[in-house]
Amino acid sequence: ETSQNPGDPQDEKEDHEAIAITEEQPTEENQKLNLVLGFLEIGAWSHASTLLHRLAPLEPAGFAPVGDALRMHLLRIVTGEETNLKMDSKKAAADVDMEDGEAKDDGVLPPIAFELMRALGVWIYKD
Repeated sequence: ETSQNPGDPQDEKEDHEAIAITEEQPTEENQKLNLVLGFLEIGAWSHASTLLHRLAPLEPAGFAPVGDALRMHLLRIVTGEETNLKMDSKKAAADVDMEDGEAKDDGVLPPIAFELMRALGVWIYKD
């Protein structure tokens, strides 16, 4: 038989997260979703990605401005336009040819494109 300690910090943390996820809060006022949007706007993909993973139960791409920002960055990557999303240096270095220092152009999408698609989920397409 397991007894639960009512003062256990882990239980309190899980309770707060469950309440935060289930609370009906207008998405325009949701600070976490707006923070994701801010990270996307300044190109801080590592921070945006971490927060998107943590907020997955809220389906952040369903928040129109976040979904639009993710689609915009994905479109720029697919069409070959420059994007301001910054990956960590190890991932970025893998896409650079070490002989002449130019980016590879072998028709293969970079890993960040797949991360964007994963983050968009069912909201990858919008009329």
